[in-house]
Amino acid sequence: MKADTSQMLQARISSWLSLRDRIRTLVLHGASIFTLALVLSVSGAFDSDAFPFWRRLSFHSLTATLLIVQTSLGFDLIRRILGKKTSVLVSGALTAVMVLTLMTVQLQALKLTPILPYEFDPWLAFALFLAPFVLPVSALVVLAKTAHERFWVVQEYSTDHVDEVLELAFRPVIAGLLPAPSPQTLSDWPQGAIEHIRSVDHYLEVKTASQTVLVRGRMGDALKRLSLSDGIQTHRSWWVAWAEIHSVETRSRDTAFRLNTGALIPIARAREAYVLAEWKARQPIS
Repeated sequence: MKADTSQMLQARISSWLSLRDRIRTLVLHGASIFTLALVLSVSGAFDSDAFPFWRRLSFHSLTATLLIVQTSLGFDLIRRILGKKTSVLVSGALTAVMVLTLMTVQLQALKLTPILPYEFDPWLAFALFLAPFVLPVSALVVLAKTAHERFWVVQEYSTDHVDEVLELAFRPVIAGLLPAPSPQTLSDWPQGAIEHIRSVDHYLEVKTASQTVLVRGRMGDALKRLSLSDGIQTHRSWWVAWAEIHSVETRSRDTAFRLNTGALIPIARAREAYVLAEWKARQPIS
């Protein structure tokens, strides 16, 4: 029963974290589209102030949706084609140009519908007309997407301590007489040198040479106890000690540190240049 419960709990936790990220992304996109459409409608952008407000809102909602969704998807496509070594600046610039081209074609096509009953403009002139609006908004979407991936997207969830939690859960507790078991707090920080730390929601998996401890807290709390001379945060959810790093490995688009123990610690793409520069600076001069 306990083994089945452990597997079920692992699957549910991973599924919930993935769903949470999808919902957060949808909410951010929806809020951005609504805000942009409202601002454009109130300001009468694209010479639409002659239309009734509801019509302006419909048109600008469509425009905002095309702009934000195509920028987000286009940025992913550009990075997949060019590879992770390409800087965000280059990928973002190519994405903005691609979206400007698409928006020029799409808005020209809308002139054939009652939504935008205007005459066709010369293609180049119309693209230059759209550029002061499309390019800055695309840049903001790329920056927001990069920041979201760097600080919020949950990576693969570690289930190393699920059995440990279940062990506590399966202990008999006499209701009203014995307190239910509670997780450790950050004050229960383990003794000895820290090898690496992994953050999962409200918990920290702290690894030393002699033990692995599950501590309640966030990565920010752990970083206050550590310094750059001790190690480095390679990822939103990972910290590793310099002394434990054996080498750097790259697989497909992912880069990681190989530890002396053989374990792999992921390096976030957004932090890769900084982390590897710090690592190389600490290597002996040959």
